[in-house]
Order: sequence, then C-alpha cells, then structure tokens
Amino acid sequence: TETGKKVSLRIAKAGKPHTIFEEPYLPLAKELTRIMCGEKSAKQLDLLPPLKDTVTHRIIEMADDIKSTLVERVKMSRCFSLQLDGL
Repeated sequence: TETGKKVSLRIAKAGKPHTIFEEPYLPLAKELTRIMCGEKSAKQLDLLPPLKDTVTHRIIEMADDIKSTLVERVKMSRCFSLQLDGL
C-alpha cells in the first residue's frame, strides 16, 4: 500500500532498525484504530505480517529501483567518470 511504502521509506531514511515501528507505534496504531473504528478493525491489525519482513522487502525494492535508474542513466550518457576513494 502507499501508506506502507511511506512508512518503509521513513524508516530507511532514519537509518534505524526495522523493528522501530513495531515497538512504540504499532500498539499506538492499534489503540487509535480501536477508538476511531472499533474493536473489530483494531483486531485486523494483528493479522498483518511481521513488519520487519515487509519493511526489509520494500527497502530492497527501493534500493534496486535506485540502482536500475542509475545504471540506465549511465547507459544513456555519452560519457561518464568514476571516482574511487583509496582505502
């Protein structure tokens, strides 16, 4: 979903562990859902797959997309330079 992708992007940009959302925010999301939509809707959040797997998958997809975009741009360029830093 679009919301899930935005959450994954924020977690990736923060450079934090993928479980950061599950610890403080998932219980809060459940409570807010319970208040706004009722117990039945809140229980549906328990059916979600483990977030760490979903976030990991989405971050890998974003990285692959960035890589393929970069490779495509290099292929379309007439010339390019590559700078390697020494160790």
